[in-house]
Amino acid sequence: MMMELLCRAVGLALVGSFLSMILKKETPAISFVIAFAVAAALVFAVIEGLNELQAEAEALLRTSGLEENLVRALLKITLTTIVSKGVADICRDAGQSAAAYFMELCGIVCALILAIPVFRGLIEAIGNMFG
Repeated sequence: MMMELLCRAVGLALVGSFLSMILKKETPAISFVIAFAVAAALVFAVIEGLNELQAEAEALLRTSGLEENLVRALLKITLTTIVSKGVADICRDAGQSAAAYFMELCGIVCALILAIPVFRGLIEAIGNMFG
């Protein structure tokens, strides 16, 4: 299933990028709409894969002995950075570099906030090893 998803995503991205590139010089607004539509379609395609990722992560979590909160925090951090980077790239493609910068900054701040439980767990684990 994952290879099928990847193949569909690659095809969609290549065709959309090609169309957008061809139209960019003559009709930049339509080019942007195509690029945005392709990005949205790819997001929906990725959502399909998230169900399988969640199932695999839960199985790994059960066998690893790690705390569920820490693993969930790491997954949230990863998804936060992916989403904020994607939105920033869309803003940048639209010529909105300031919005892109602040979107990336927002993603960084959110990731740091989400990382606090991970850091806390790491400090506690180190403290338990030496204390």
